Amino acid sequence: GSGNRSLDDILHHLMMTEPSHRSVGTLSSAIDSLERINIFDGMDTSVLGPCGISMDDFTAGEIAVRLPCTHVYKEELIVQWLQSHHTCPVCRYELPQAE
Repeated sequence: GSGNRSLDDILHHLMMTEPSHRSVGTLSSAIDSLERINIFDGMDTSVLGPCGISMDDFTAGEIAVRLPCTHVYKEELIVQWLQSHHTCPVCRYELPQAE
């Protein structure tokens, strides 16, 4: 089956379903200042829930990023998303736009 779509497919799908086709990325300083959470062995990640993009749970060694709206993502995925969008993929919370 098509159960294991690649992350590229998932990101592409998210970008295609984004309502604003002329989307603007997030201000890089705003991306840099987002809350980072280092995931370590034995950490209770149930409070974070799964990544809002990949729907995978967080594992030790990963970095979670929490947006101001409290949605949490794997760092590499949300940074990639925010380079071309300025909204939370889940709730459309708006972040500062890049110039």
